Amino acid sequence: MEYRRRASRRRRKTDGASSGGGAVIAIIIVIAMVYFVATSNVGTWIAQNVFAPLFGDGSGDVINKRGDNDAEADATNSPGDVSAVGHATTREVSVPALECYMIQFGVFKSRDNAAAQAEKITSQGAAGYIYEDGERFRVLASGYGSESGAKSVKERLVSQGYECTVFKLEVQGVSFRVTADETLIDDVEGVFDTINAVKNSLEEDVVKFDTDRPALEKQRESIKNMMDDIFGAAAKLKDRGGDNEVIAAMVDCCGEFYESLNELFMLNTESFIDFSSKMKYTQIKLTCEYARLMEALASMS
Repeated sequence: MEYRRRASRRRRKTDGASSGGGAVIAIIIVIAMVYFVATSNVGTWIAQNVFAPLFGDGSGDVINKRGDNDAEADATNSPGDVSAVGHATTREVSVPALECYMIQFGVFKSRDNAAAQAEKITSQGAAGYIYEDGERFRVLASGYGSESGAKSVKERLVSQGYECTVFKLEVQGVSFRVTADETLIDDVEGVFDTINAVKNSLEEDVVKFDTDRPALEKQRESIKNMMDDIFGAAAKLKDRGGDNEVIAAMVDCCGEFYESLNELFMLNTESFIDFSSKMKYTQIKLTCEYARLMEALASMS
């Protein structure tokens, strides 16, 4: 599977030396801003200027990627100084593989042609997400965790006269050897678990939204809960990652998730079709962000 690599957009800012009291104050300020982020039109600015800088320089914790076929290295030979982490331990951290089955409305060589098709299906409640796959542009309408679910939707659409296929997005899982204190390892695992859980929750909400048609405010409440989950999990890595590539990639992915969910939350519409289309778009976008995270982690040595 081809993915277009893009430069890492790390939003972290290096903080100066700060006291323990300063860190507590910073956390309190950020937590106090959560409600404001979710209920104002400056959510993106807050995410970039408050949420992202939360993650600064940290300790000498060590996180090493290892492939499924790599020989297990002795923990004492891990690069870096682990003396700063106190009672260090070593544990395997696994990131789940990704499988998503997308309803696809055409593959184009021209982005303009893909955009025209995307606009057409968006007006009918589909995502209209343009997925760049090498030199091809795939127009995606919706995504499903199971092949049977996607095929069922595809068959129904075909019976209604639509031309569409099922496109499978798949990325293998990655395992890491983490040498650090137990709390940091738990937090790293927690962020991965939360990213995956939020992605799956939005996928489930997309299906329920089209079938059950809940009130928009109720759906927005669910989205706000996802935002809180992403924020809370990632905030635990504050000042812990330093320049570690793995934690930086995780933080970057969390920021993308948060901003995308905030855009959905702030969508100014009472139209069921418009909100459904944006939900599907966001769900596919988060799935692709997860795939990019997996690709970034796999490329790290």
